[in-house]
Amino acid sequence: MFRSINMDILDDIFKQADLKRKILNQRSIYETLTLRFPCNRSIGFHVVTQGETFLHLDNQKEPLQLKRGDIALMARGFNHYMSTESKLSARDLKAAPSVDAIEPIKPKKNVAPKTTLVSGAYQLWNDPLHPFFKELPEIYVLRNEEIESFGPIQAVLTMLSKEAAEPQMGSAIVIQNLMDITFSFIIRKIVENKSSKPKTWSHAVHNDSVKKAIEILHANVERDWTLDDLAKEVGLSRAGLAQKFKKHLGDTPLHYLTVIRMQRARALLSATNDNIEAIAEAVGYSDPFSFSKVFKRITGMPPREFRNKDQNEKNMAFRY
Repeated sequence: MFRSINMDILDDIFKQADLKRKILNQRSIYETLTLRFPCNRSIGFHVVTQGETFLHLDNQKEPLQLKRGDIALMARGFNHYMSTESKLSARDLKAAPSVDAIEPIKPKKNVAPKTTLVSGAYQLWNDPLHPFFKELPEIYVLRNEEIESFGPIQAVLTMLSKEAAEPQMGSAIVIQNLMDITFSFIIRKIVENKSSKPKTWSHAVHNDSVKKAIEILHANVERDWTLDDLAKEVGLSRAGLAQKFKKHLGDTPLHYLTVIRMQRARALLSATNDNIEAIAEAVGYSDPFSFSKVFKRITGMPPREFRNKDQNEKNMAFRY
């Protein structure tokens, strides 16, 4: 009997991709300042809680102006700069210190800052396999005027602004949790916005039958699935399920299963000392040789090589 599908698919996707998070910055800026945000392995996330700032991108001539209440999400691998200035030369950008290189500026009494910015990073150290991450826009900005008055995002931003402006004991924990909530709401909006584009994961989960199949697969990756078995659980014919998957996701059910199996296998290789045989069985393979062959085809390296590389990189300063 397969496990219940009463699960959060996005939570599972982030968990198996080993998403880690960290508050990078909570600062009020009083003077001219430009900060570099390297996002080689992270999703950058910024909330402007006071004043305004300018988001500079390497591939765009004009910066994006961000004002109080605006939220910006930058996809993994999309390096960018935050500045109090709208015009910056290539030399200015090159000279900009990394956000980790300088200490936050202490609030100044009776002086209004140019901007107050809360920034976070959501790190995906290893290249994520799940198709959802390929759908994330390079940059997504939610303007304050687009946020529903008295809605959940507005409520969270109100609390975040107050906590950033008047930090107290435990503020770091409060701000991190508020940032996580805001991040989750933004991801929801991105999924909703992308849902109109055919053959994407966001589009697929808006079809009841495909979503049910995806939920079942995520909850039961270790089961020896056939297309007939999955179709029966969903309540469709074999051909009907395959057709819906192809139409809405642009993939086959069993290939999608293979991808999430390999993503979960990487999580187990990284987080446990389980041997290859046990990990293979945990993700639905009775034969460790077959598992290793598929793992190498999907990820580009054998399981043991991935584990050794991952373990060696865990001591790197920039890994959360």
